[in-house]
Amino acid sequence: MKRLVPLFTASALAFTLAACSSSAKTTTSATTTASGTATTVAAAGTTSDAGTTAAAGTTVGTTAAGGTTAATTGSSATTGLSATTGSSATTTAGSTAGSANGDAASETAAAAKRVAPYLTPVTKIAFDTKLKSVPAKGKKLYWLEGNIQSILPITGGFKSAAAALGWNLTVLTYDPSDPQGPNSALQQAVDAGADFIAESGQNSTTLKTGLAAAKAKNIPVFGMFGDNDSDPKGVGLYTSVGGPNLTIDSAKATADFFISDSKAAGKVVLVNLPDFKILQIAESNYRNHVKANCTACGVDAIEATIADLTGGNIAPQVVSYLQAHKDVKYIYAFIGDLATGLPQALKAAGMSDVKIMGAVPNVDQIQSLIDKTSSAWLALPRVEGAWQVVDAMARYSEGMDFSIADTIIPRPIFTQDNVTSPATDYAGVPDFEAQFKALWGV
Repeated sequence: MKRLVPLFTASALAFTLAACSSSAKTTTSATTTASGTATTVAAAGTTSDAGTTAAAGTTVGTTAAGGTTAATTGSSATTGLSATTGSSATTTAGSTAGSANGDAASETAAAAKRVAPYLTPVTKIAFDTKLKSVPAKGKKLYWLEGNIQSILPITGGFKSAAAALGWNLTVLTYDPSDPQGPNSALQQAVDAGADFIAESGQNSTTLKTGLAAAKAKNIPVFGMFGDNDSDPKGVGLYTSVGGPNLTIDSAKATADFFISDSKAAGKVVLVNLPDFKILQIAESNYRNHVKANCTACGVDAIEATIADLTGGNIAPQVVSYLQAHKDVKYIYAFIGDLATGLPQALKAAGMSDVKIMGAVPNVDQIQSLIDKTSSAWLALPRVEGAWQVVDAMARYSEGMDFSIADTIIPRPIFTQDNVTSPATDYAGVPDFEAQFKALWGV
């Protein structure tokens, strides 16, 4: 299967519209042995115009698919972004109103204290409890890989972690343009007799029938970077690595950075994709945290669509918004893809006094810190996250408590002051592989 390429070189979520509109989509699977070498092993079915598929579907990056825009703090009025011709994005009013007794100096100091731990180097993985014994080799791990750029680092993490334990990894790649894909890929893994199944960015509704099939055969499914909490006995997701708890923590940490940097007096426009529930959770918590902790701060939002993203329309919308709101000097992008082209667009518009911040950066956003064209990005350790999922599988196989996997993964906020060169995709703490291997006894 041809891998969908991003519309922009470093865009993790964008994929070509032409590829997405294809009516015939295939799914490939690849098996990685304990040595980590991947070989193509099978081709799975096709998708008909009616939408039935063997293993094709939809997912976007490390966020959950599906859902509708949740109500956000502030005004419920939503107006079209008239400054951008033909845009489907909306701006949502929502100025914050913090404690009446707050003052800028104390609010700034408090926010700076809360965000300080994120500005120092991260050196340890989330936990240090060792396995009681080395897991048996030869386990069959199936990873459901959405066919988009931002998933690739996670795939690499599963390959290296499985190899470390002597497990066999099969990668089931599904097309992100078909809504049947996640379920079909999950069903394929169940039918193949997997010992463990891992997925990213989906939720229990999207995976409902596949989870039921896995539960019927006592095959545990381990989730990551989605919007469900773990619920082994209920919906059948055994973990939620990087789930809602991490999303909420990230929203609060980056909101504190904004409060501190703006001296508790700034106005920020959020750039988001509310189609995805996990990003709704992020936005509502960002808004609420600013409202509760910054009396004079203001928060507004540009609610974009996937079509805006894949069509390259985000940066023009942001520039149009800023031209109409000259008092807004901060931009916050909930994923790095939403900031693609923003530094260049701001420069062309003569907006050198506007600061760009965000979360889940791609290499381009890390480079923008080095180039001093953005201000702060909270990293997401996707590769380390995959190792944390495999750790949970290993604990499950040894009859141990695996809920430890839902511990929030430590991650830093990179700024112009602490970023290192050259720009790379943040995988995790410097030696996370060795730390996990020490816990596993391998």
